[in-house]
Amino acid sequence: MRERAAPPAEGQGSGRTTPVATADEASLRRQRLALRGLWAATCAGVIVGSLLPATSTPLELIGEYLSDKVIHLLSYGWLAFLPMLREKRSTAAVSAVGVLAMGFLLELAQGLTPDRDFDMYDFAANAAGVAGGVGLGLSAQALGRRSAHGRGGLW
Repeated sequence: MRERAAPPAEGQGSGRTTPVATADEASLRRQRLALRGLWAATCAGVIVGSLLPATSTPLELIGEYLSDKVIHLLSYGWLAFLPMLREKRSTAAVSAVGVLAMGFLLELAQGLTPDRDFDMYDFAANAAGVAGGVGLGLSAQALGRRSAHGRGGLW
């Protein structure tokens, strides 16, 4: 963020500076906010879906079209991928570890429910999804940097 000298107060010099956001920085903040909202909504959906009874209508409908492991892979991949788009790399890394921990804890919680069980293969699908999401995010970042330097790319 650039700094701009603040107008001097009456009787004082102009030694103060105040931060001024550029249009690009404001756009980046809006994008981050939108992606964080989408990420939080996806987390909520994964938590609810993980703790619903296995015989619930939503799980039965989804299960007709997708394998349980594919759902785990795609959900956790998406949760790992979203922060890679516009967050700092350290924030995205913490997010990926947090998502992986959430997946493990949800699997443990399923073991405490009457009609669901802890499934190590579900957790393995979660981990594979996180790894795939991070890998895809790193690729998207590299393509974005190439595009920014006029060498083609994703955006």
